[in-house]
Amino acid sequence: MGKHTPPHRRHAARGVGHEPSPTAAILDTQSVKTTESGGPRGYDAAKKVKGRKRHVAVDTQGLLLGALVHAVFIQDADSAGELLRRIKPLYNWLRAVFADSIYGRLAVLLACFLLGLTLVVVRRVAGTKGFVLLPRRWVVERTIGWLGRWRRLSKDYEQRPEVAEAMVTLATIRLCFTASLTQTAGDVLPRRFQNRICASLYGDHIRESGSRIQFHGGL
Repeated sequence: MGKHTPPHRRHAARGVGHEPSPTAAILDTQSVKTTESGGPRGYDAAKKVKGRKRHVAVDTQGLLLGALVHAVFIQDADSAGELLRRIKPLYNWLRAVFADSIYGRLAVLLACFLLGLTLVVVRRVAGTKGFVLLPRRWVVERTIGWLGRWRRLSKDYEQRPEVAEAMVTLATIRLCFTASLTQTAGDVLPRRFQNRICASLYGDHIRESGSRIQFHGGL
């Protein structure tokens, strides 16, 4: 386990009987619209979205390992190296990275080589059309769907990308906390109590990200 593994990760992993440091990560991105708050943004011609991109890495259970927010015009392969350099010191046992075919480029291969990681590209079967359930990749897509249930993440409302990353982390803390409660107590506490306990347990971790976040009962 990495020396600085986030506390929500340790609690959630132990709650489901897993080691805090995973051996595999799965990468994917989500393009979201921004508001009038300002800050860096761009235009994704493929998805026709003006805003930012959330680049996330999750484990095989779908729990967040790290997130990187940047302008949407930056390609996935160009920002993957920075994301991997962030999460590798936190999880010493990390050895493999699963991703789609857009990551099979020199920049990602070089980053994986320097960090001691093995890149596994999961490709669609030739000739398939529409939605196809792909091994490993569906896990990170499910996590992105989970994040979409968080009202603050329906768009990118933040001016600074660092604050946007903190909001993704905060949403993940709630997911991990709820999963831990479900495993240990068999039931989920009312939301107002979840927020208070999250604030008491993980407030320091959020403050370390440099963002100013207040916990409210309506999160």
